[in-house]
Amino acid sequence: MRTPKKSISIVVAIIMMLSIMIIPASTTYAAEKASPKSTGTTGTNATAYNLADSSADGNILHAFDWRYKDVAKYIKDIASQGFTSVQVSPVQGNKPTINAGEYQIDWWAYYQPINFKVGNSLGSSADFQAMCTAAHNYGVKIIVDIVANHMAQSDLTTAKSGDLNANIDPTFLNDPTCWHGTKKDTSDSTRNNMTQNNISGLPDLNTSNHTVQNAVLGLLKSCVDLGADGFRFDAAKHIELPNEYSGNTSSDFWTNVIGGIKSYKSNVYLYGEVLSLAGKASISGYTNFMSVTDYTLGNTVRAAVITKSLSAMPTGSGTYGSTGAASDKLVTWVESHDNFNDGTSVSLTDTQILEGYGMIGARKDAPSLFFVRPLHKQICDKGVSYDELMGGPGNLLWESKTVAAVNAFKNAYVGQSENCSISGSSYIVTRGTTGAVVTNVGSSAVSSLPVNIANGTYTDQVSGNTFTVSNGTMTGTFPANSVCVIYNKTATTPVVNVTQDGTNVTSDSLCRFTTDTSTISLSLSNATSGTYKISNCASKTFTGSTTFSIGAYVSAGKYIPVTVTATDGIRTTSQTYNFKKKNASESRVVYFDNTCPAWKAPYCFIKDGNTAVSAYPGTAMTLVSGSTTLYQCTVPASVKNPIVKFNEGPVTTGLDGRTIPLTVLDYGSATLAANREAGGFNLVGSMIWSAGDWTDAGTYTAADITDTSPTYAPTTPPTTVENAYRLGDVSLDGVVNLKDVTLVQKSLAGLVGKFTGTALLAGDVNASGAIDLKDATSIQKWLANMSVPFNINTLIQISVPTIAPTVAPTTAPTQAPTQDPNLKTIYFKDALGWVANLGANMYVSNGTTSLQMAQLGATVWSADVPKTWTTANFYRLPAATSFSTAAAWNKWESTGTMGTNNKFTDTTNSTGTWGVYNSVTDNPSGDITLYFNNSIAQWSDVYIYLFNQTEVPMTNISGTNIWMATIPVGTGFLFMNMNDPTFKQAGILQTDDITSTVIGSNNCCKPMGTGNLPTLSWSVYNP
Repeated sequence: MRTPKKSISIVVAIIMMLSIMIIPASTTYAAEKASPKSTGTTGTNATAYNLADSSADGNILHAFDWRYKDVAKYIKDIASQGFTSVQVSPVQGNKPTINAGEYQIDWWAYYQPINFKVGNSLGSSADFQAMCTAAHNYGVKIIVDIVANHMAQSDLTTAKSGDLNANIDPTFLNDPTCWHGTKKDTSDSTRNNMTQNNISGLPDLNTSNHTVQNAVLGLLKSCVDLGADGFRFDAAKHIELPNEYSGNTSSDFWTNVIGGIKSYKSNVYLYGEVLSLAGKASISGYTNFMSVTDYTLGNTVRAAVITKSLSAMPTGSGTYGSTGAASDKLVTWVESHDNFNDGTSVSLTDTQILEGYGMIGARKDAPSLFFVRPLHKQICDKGVSYDELMGGPGNLLWESKTVAAVNAFKNAYVGQSENCSISGSSYIVTRGTTGAVVTNVGSSAVSSLPVNIANGTYTDQVSGNTFTVSNGTMTGTFPANSVCVIYNKTATTPVVNVTQDGTNVTSDSLCRFTTDTSTISLSLSNATSGTYKISNCASKTFTGSTTFSIGAYVSAGKYIPVTVTATDGIRTTSQTYNFKKKNASESRVVYFDNTCPAWKAPYCFIKDGNTAVSAYPGTAMTLVSGSTTLYQCTVPASVKNPIVKFNEGPVTTGLDGRTIPLTVLDYGSATLAANREAGGFNLVGSMIWSAGDWTDAGTYTAADITDTSPTYAPTTPPTTVENAYRLGDVSLDGVVNLKDVTLVQKSLAGLVGKFTGTALLAGDVNASGAIDLKDATSIQKWLANMSVPFNINTLIQISVPTIAPTVAPTTAPTQAPTQDPNLKTIYFKDALGWVANLGANMYVSNGTTSLQMAQLGATVWSADVPKTWTTANFYRLPAATSFSTAAAWNKWESTGTMGTNNKFTDTTNSTGTWGVYNSVTDNPSGDITLYFNNSIAQWSDVYIYLFNQTEVPMTNISGTNIWMATIPVGTGFLFMNMNDPTFKQAGILQTDDITSTVIGSNNCCKPMGTGNLPTLSWSVYNP
């Protein structure tokens, strides 16, 4: 089931994660940005969904309190449901509440603006623009709710009606001419009271003031510039008309604001909230400028579906419920956010809402508004809902088949005539001569009805049942309490249905896999053919259905873009899905962005299946270093089937105990243990809850796959060429793949023999004369579609000598010497880099005997010592003396017992630990690139100081605060500001010592203080 979403901003920490392969997969733990789940394509989808060309001709989805990102996320679903427009909640900055305006209980806060700028907790101006762009890609219009009559009231306990909130923009706050200044509330007793006083204490703007008018018009223009197509004016009846009365009651607000925006965007759609003028003004005063809300028809429709009596419903053509307003100047609804939130319509069932929508949504002139209720279908005594966060998709009734059929019917019959009639319990809307929508509000089915459409056989687009019309009578089955949308549909939308590993892909799908490959299946609906394109590969055409695999040779931490299209020869749709390859063995860390709900202390309740790991509320989460809102906790490895549920901690009162996901859809429910512990999110690896989304933690980058990538290598080895090899093909089987990487790794670890002959030539990709770790890494990078400076997979011809080789010697080579059975080999790992780079000799001692050690690599020494030795101490000196005479910082004392675990690793300047020596990981070779984030330090000239007293200059990456340099692997180092003379004074270091054990792929250092910088944060450099 979908859960509500909401808008927040997130500051996240960058955390290290290593994979089990040579090339580590690393991720930035954030709400996913680099790999959106799906995107539309401009130029195809915009016309393929058969929507009306204008907001006036189609229906409107009221995305009540949805984030702008929610609208963009579900825009394909919205277009598929036939909505021509989406109305979003007010975009203006609004007064804060105790819940930061992020709970549905605080919906009213958006109607208390503090400025006339785009951006609030539902989204920034950039989010708004992205929403508009996504909507236009699908041919959907965006209508913005504008609050121009009033602003936010003071929150002081002593506040009176009309007192200003201290957060209001100073332009208005400090200018008394911008306000009516009254302390009286509105009433409908006179037009003056209606337009010059305060609505429920909200300070009334002086809308005749041109500063106010220009601010409103500026907001409208800003919205249009970002992509808005229309506006709904809140409380329009409370803003005066021109020349209706003398004095303050009259103003040129509508003349200037409406005229100004129409001059700016000629086809802008406009309507205002005019609920009742109580006879104090003519409705034409408003309809001269815009359409208006038909609240009286909503009252009539709700009464009809509740009482099952249709006698008050309008009949004929062009008749609605608003006296004096033309039918093409109305917006109709079954319910609005106001009558839902004040309880007027809350008792309506889903069936009754659909019945009401069937009676108004198919009509000719007025667009109908479908209000998306919050996930809680019922309000509570504290507001809409105490524990529900803002955001979409809300209650999913808007996705019903009935709603889609009604909308498609309206779009199909734009401009065609209408006739409304009543027959018993059925309300009949006919359009043109070929379609009818029949709403049966009765408790019994009906078998025949009078209709004025052409003879023939028709199909109900909701049930699929057929109906026959003969001489003005339609026969068939009209079920009780149902809507039948009866016409023969001709305009369809070609669609590609997508499944991943057998599961349908929807707007809510994570689109990820943890296995090596994932199976994608495609099938067509209403289409003659389709295509699919994987990353940068060529498009492939299919008909009917097709299946293919993705992910082979792609490293974890990547996403694979797959673009699909479908066409019926007239219309074409396109969609891109980004399938993430997730590391199956990554740590199970749970992240929670507390920007909203802004709980005092987030807790994570962990279950193994249905069994609690610890008592509710569970584990107190800890702040991620460097963040003020991002919390984390680690799920124990012993939990086999982890399910997590976030909550605000121990329950102490009826208003505590809110949970994510919601406990049950009922106020105060979390006070019951059975409720608050039910449900939760399934956890796979590391995941994050942020901005209403539960998704994989990390930034995934796109995999660059081409037709020549290993993913598309032939399934059987190519024909081998005599006297030739492929560079990287160590196994000499004609294909470069992971088998070759594994062979190189095993050889370096001593598990298989050394390569010779052609295998040596093939594996030595860097032409160093030997197969080493660089070769294995280069092959693996190539397999992962990463750039390497070698022509891996190139066929190379072997030169055949023309002279016969010299006859091999007849004497056998001398047998290799064997180690003295009384000795054993021990190793010293210089993890700190002090010994290797300061030019001293390395010694080992058992307290009485000292032996000089031989250097094996950059940081490793070895010595053969008597097997009787059980402990050893290590020290560095220019010449051999003894352990006891070495300076304190030059020696390492070990009290551990050696044996087969005979590698000692220094961890400070005096102690260390024993471990197992591994020739590959303990003795690396080559260079490594380091990055330095200078955003906090702001050093003028950054250097790396190597412990061999070498100073390596770092280079600034243009346009960033990042500096870079390459140094040898295993070299001890620290970062320094070359222009700071205090660096070379004894005992002063500008960063901590950095050991070779903390670098690798996680190679970006960021000082977390100022001045001399003792605290560092390591992360992955991701340009």
